[in-house]
Amino acid sequence: MRRPSLSRLIFSLFLTSLAWGHFISVSTSEGSWDGNKLHLTVKLPRYEVEQVSAEKIGAAIQFAGARQVSNVCAPLGEDLACEMEFVFDAAVGEKVEATVHLARVTVPNHVHMMKLVRGGVMRQGVFDQSFETERIDFHQEAPLETWWRGFRMGFAQIGYQPILVALVLLIGWVAMPSAYLLTACAAFFVVLPDKFYAPPGFFELATALGLSYLALERLFFPDAGAKWVVAAVIGAIEGAALAVLARPAGTGAVSLGVGNLVAQGTLCLLAASFLRNIPALWLRRILWAIVALGAIWSIWVSVKRF
Repeated sequence: MRRPSLSRLIFSLFLTSLAWGHFISVSTSEGSWDGNKLHLTVKLPRYEVEQVSAEKIGAAIQFAGARQVSNVCAPLGEDLACEMEFVFDAAVGEKVEATVHLARVTVPNHVHMMKLVRGGVMRQGVFDQSFETERIDFHQEAPLETWWRGFRMGFAQIGYQPILVALVLLIGWVAMPSAYLLTACAAFFVVLPDKFYAPPGFFELATALGLSYLALERLFFPDAGAKWVVAAVIGAIEGAALAVLARPAGTGAVSLGVGNLVAQGTLCLLAASFLRNIPALWLRRILWAIVALGAIWSIWVSVKRF
């Protein structure tokens, strides 16, 4: 009885993942002080905030002991740029507490990278749905502390990417997880310092096609050879996607990417260990659901992103 229950859980995951059909969504902000005034420039992907008002965006960014006195948003290429100004009620201390809940008004897996410069010292805060409040310390931080913050953020982000979870579980289940992970890691570290860029829609479409292809291959060609080639190609695409989307984190991009890749590796191992013996009836149902998910998502991405 347990196996059908597990199968139903996986089946539901594949179907509901369409609602959060995004990779890691990243926005950035840069701020500097003039006395007790903080000027902050925020940039967000336009395709995610088309239906979000400037008031909601402004309300999603707060600083303890400060009030927002202006917020003007305007399109800037593929982004929406918002110029915000905050006035602190008292002299700014060595630690500034910032709260960002953009994940509530954009998409659940949204990550915001905030860089603040004060007295020639630059510090960075990273925010997502799990870590909405951070105390930014303008004292020198230990490198390990900075690295750990990015790592835990990248690891936790897998929970807000059910489409990626579905793909990684499928790789670990029917393909070659070692080939996928090796090329994903290689592509991440090769692309990260490069200037290569592709819009999120490209990677989303590639993932949708990869989902459908793997499921169809398992349905009609279960004994096909060279599965590692397909897994390696998909891994290279996903690693490049992670590098492009983590790049705005600057010095924290490596730890963010490593955390996400470790989470993917953990899922691959779980899939390889526990999803091998699903009953044939549920196996076909799940695979056809994946085919449908990939096809629907491909159409949605083509219409929405391009």
